[in-house]
Amino acid sequence: MTMFHAGLPDGSVSTDYVTTSQHKYLRVDHATSNGLNDASVTGMTWSYHFKPHPTTALNTWTLQISKGSGYAIYWYTVGSEQRIYTYFYSDGHAYGTHGYWQTGQGQTWNPGGWHHIAISWDLSESALADELVCVVDGVVLSNAAATGAAGSGNVKVDSANGFCIGGHDSGSNTYPHDAEYKHVAVYKGVLSTDRMKELMYVNPYPGEEGLQSYWPLTCDFKDYAGRHNNDLEPKYSSYVPTINKGKKPSAERSLTFSEATTFTSGTGSGGINAARHADDSAFEFGSGDFTVELWWCNGQMDSNFNQVLCKFGSSDMAFGIRDYTYSYGRYWRVGVSSDGTFAGSNHSFKYQYWSSTVTNNVTSATTYRTESSVWTHFAWVYDVSQATTKLQHGLYMDGVLLTTASGNVSYEHGGLGAVQSSVNNNAKQFTLGNFDTSTDTATNQVDGRMCEVRLWNVARTTAQIADNYNKDIAPDSSGLVAYYKGDSIVDGGVKKVKDHTSNANHLTRDGDGVRFSPHHPFHNG
Repeated sequence: MTMFHAGLPDGSVSTDYVTTSQHKYLRVDHATSNGLNDASVTGMTWSYHFKPHPTTALNTWTLQISKGSGYAIYWYTVGSEQRIYTYFYSDGHAYGTHGYWQTGQGQTWNPGGWHHIAISWDLSESALADELVCVVDGVVLSNAAATGAAGSGNVKVDSANGFCIGGHDSGSNTYPHDAEYKHVAVYKGVLSTDRMKELMYVNPYPGEEGLQSYWPLTCDFKDYAGRHNNDLEPKYSSYVPTINKGKKPSAERSLTFSEATTFTSGTGSGGINAARHADDSAFEFGSGDFTVELWWCNGQMDSNFNQVLCKFGSSDMAFGIRDYTYSYGRYWRVGVSSDGTFAGSNHSFKYQYWSSTVTNNVTSATTYRTESSVWTHFAWVYDVSQATTKLQHGLYMDGVLLTTASGNVSYEHGGLGAVQSSVNNNAKQFTLGNFDTSTDTATNQVDGRMCEVRLWNVARTTAQIADNYNKDIAPDSSGLVAYYKGDSIVDGGVKKVKDHTSNANHLTRDGDGVRFSPHHPFHNG
């Protein structure tokens, strides 16, 4: 069973570029037969948390992990993009297997913040694109830019150079490495994609299958995997990397939802992943207006839509938000029902595009948001007094109302169904990440992160949304009926998602793929 590795203080290790010939970084002196570069190995996986130093210059390479001529992983910052390169070598050919991944044009992986990176190399695969898997912050990146020859045979053994974090055992000064590291792990064998994603939140544990070395780097340089005792040491005795104790941000700032149904950690079972609360008057808006706000971090989609938030189950709908993806791009469907039906004259809803990779119905005026760790704020305002379905639903992105007229987005659906004067008060659960348990499905569960989920029993104004979307608000704010920041509370002996309002409608996590994360759009200190 996978578990958190308990008993270790919070912290990290800083590697620093010191002089033109020597640096502060770490190494394992013995070169081979220690699980880090053994003979006859056909697959490996590397997992680590990495934070570039704010002073690291742009257009520079950072050597993160290396084992001589066996393998090397680099982080490269160019302009406003970050890229990851791998140089892997096998004994079956003379050329390297190169992985190359980057963020979308104009997007970043928060260069001054923490990131989790997991990379696997499977030499049993014959195609280059199938050999490599790179997961950054829980998202599997495309291998479209992988270059070089597919590896064959075994991972090349370098018996002359040791394993290093933050540099190369040759002492080369070519690649500055001002950065912080923690929870670095090396596996013999190829981990599943689900496990690679999971390592963003759950640490390796001693004796885990395939785990060769695990360095938490929170208080010392020791190997805690319990297999080879590959304790790290400074490359140069006069330049010892700094241990930063107590610098880890709060572990509970947002919620992460996984589409995976095969999580192996903790005591929960795999399957449906959602957070729910039983029917409560706080979620019943009747004939009044309401507003839903949340920060959203895109994940991957295994179907054409995922259910983001709702009070909906067994053909009995009150309100809901769905995230759709088609060839047109990415859009949200927001809607309410007055009698529980999902369509027809008693249903009012609207589609709103907010992301596109093509120009079909959506022009370049649309903000391009990739499936990555980019946070986006959404607000949905439902105003019963409006005369058309289009006007009844206002959708905001990052504090700006999305309308065709404003030029912020090129495609706003005219609204469907009919104008409604009330919202069905059903007995279904309020749910994040899926439907009510009577209708939930693994196919439509969310993969991504949420935080600062706020429900109001009023129609928030444009000014109120713009002025408050990127800051904390008081839990007793007028009209606020539920407020889920993304942290927890122990309620009845169960760890739940905390509702910060006096209504105390704490959400119960259903499924082991609902976890707490330190990531947050405006609290990352």
